[in-house]
Amino acid sequence: MAKAKILTVSIGLANIPEPSIDTAEKLINAADIALYEAKEKGRNKIESAS
Repeated sequence: MAKAKILTVSIGLANIPEPSIDTAEKLINAADIALYEAKEKGRNKIESAS
């Protein structure tokens, strides 16, 4: 019998409209920063850019 695989997910979110996010590049950067914050906090975390 095959051993079950475990999947963990960390997610970084950014949304618009947000006054400080006025370009696609800033949106992606904000989501990227939130993703790394989620990863730093452990498995199965979701962080939103502020």
